[in-house]
Amino acid sequence: KVKSIFTEIMKDFDYEEYGGVPLLGVNGTVIKCHGRSSAKAIKNAVLVAKKCVKENLIDSIKNDISSTFSIIKELI
Repeated sequence: KVKSIFTEIMKDFDYEEYGGVPLLGVNGTVIKCHGRSSAKAIKNAVLVAKKCVKENLIDSIKNDISSTFSIIKELI
């Protein structure tokens, strides 16, 4: 049982499970992967990219930043 709990926890730290992370500051979806990514990691990176596009991540981040700046401007 302890081994199965440890295995589940380690999945959270396994870069192959995520494949890559979105690169912010680019006007589009870019996923940064580890330089020695395996086929599994690349596959998961493509799935991350697909999810980012489907959930409109870039526009969501832009809107959140714009809202934050608007609030800050009102406070100043």
